[in-house]
Amino acid sequence: MSNICYTLTEPSTFPASEQLLYISSSMYEKDWKSMFHSHSFAEIFYIMDGIGSLQVDEQKYPLKTDDILIINPNVKHTETSSADHKLSYIVLGIDNMKFDFTTQNGFCIYNNVSKHYPFLPLLNLMLEEIKQKDEFEENILRSYLSILLRKIKKMTDCALTFHCNTNVPTECETIKSYIDSHYQDTLTLDGLAKLAHWDKFYFSHMFAKTYGIAPINYLLERRIIHSKELLKSTDLSVSQVAQSTGFSSQNYFSQAFKKNTGETPLQYRKRHIR
Repeated sequence: MSNICYTLTEPSTFPASEQLLYISSSMYEKDWKSMFHSHSFAEIFYIMDGIGSLQVDEQKYPLKTDDILIINPNVKHTETSSADHKLSYIVLGIDNMKFDFTTQNGFCIYNNVSKHYPFLPLLNLMLEEIKQKDEFEENILRSYLSILLRKIKKMTDCALTFHCNTNVPTECETIKSYIDSHYQDTLTLDGLAKLAHWDKFYFSHMFAKTYGIAPINYLLERRIIHSKELLKSTDLSVSQVAQSTGFSSQNYFSQAFKKNTGETPLQYRKRHIR
């Protein structure tokens, strides 16, 4: 699987509820390992070419060129591709947001979306913009994201809405933002609970209840996201990547990375550099 991924590493200052975590352009190849996974954030896929499927539980749902797939946070899923017509897509990770579908399975697929709006040119603009790495990049990307989400809402004729959870405890919101900005530091459940001024068991329960993921698992997820970017875009050794993203050792980093992605850090780097 070839993949080009660009990650936003700086905390957002744009006054919007949704936050773009990354945008990635991917194509299936023989070395792709399909495995079930979930995220604490929503994902939007635009299928550029090929034939494949989304699998949720025991069910498979077909995907083809010009489809948009939207997956809510914490939905365990995997994507597979036809061997003859390899799947290629652009995917966005979006935090602080979920969609209210009319169905209850946490995802939805919309077919032949170009008849509603030319989504691909907008997504390509976002890919180009994130490469610039200048002072205007973040605000422009947030504006593009806002357009994209509102076009999706219009296309679906209000079949979905996007929103943040308005009942998030201030303590949980504070710690989540703290993890986003300090994931590379040495963080513990005890330390995070102290920052929230809560008992650690109550804090862990409330954080998981609010975001659908335990605080330490959320921290691990953020570290993995940023380690992927370093493996692809720098010459840092695996040990240096582990240290830069807050892992206590190279062995622990390698184990956590393989559990999350299905491959070792070196395998991941080799595949994407190729």
